[in-house]
Amino acid sequence: MRQKAVRREVEALLNLALRIYGTVMALDLGEWLHPNHLGGWFREADAFGPLLFMLLMTAAVVINPIPSLPLDLAAGAAFGVPLGTT
Repeated sequence: MRQKAVRREVEALLNLALRIYGTVMALDLGEWLHPNHLGGWFREADAFGPLLFMLLMTAAVVINPIPSLPLDLAAGAAFGVPLGTT
């Protein structure tokens, strides 16, 4: 009985992971994560730009398919090298 419950939980987690991955791929993150596009978002957010960067970086750490390098490049371009790389 315990094995069936564990199996159902594993299947549910795999199903959720595949759905998230499919959604991420369907959204075409390559365009959204282009450093020029992200840098524009950060600049348009004015004072909330650093907060937006922190939220996106947190998402990049939690959601594995999101690469963090474009975020780093965009932060350097939007906030300048000293603020964007610390």
